Amino acid sequence: MVGGLIDDADPRLRSHGVAAIHLFRLADFRPRLSTLQQVETDPWVQYEIERCLSEDLTQTWEDFAAAAMDGYTDEPPF
Repeated sequence: MVGGLIDDADPRLRSHGVAAIHLFRLADFRPRLSTLQQVETDPWVQYEIERCLSEDLTQTWEDFAAAAMDGYTDEPPF
């Protein structure tokens, strides 16, 4: 899903995709962001990429998915 956002034609969606990668610290996307940084023309997307690449991304997508599944139950919360 995040990969689809950063590949979208709409710069707002690309920017949100990069922001999601940054928020969840998804290290798996670092190579794609480095490649995207070379060809991106939108200044806001460039800003988000630079901000994301300037910090240490520590989680893989599997780490994030596993954390999301912790405590998951099919039972309603009430």
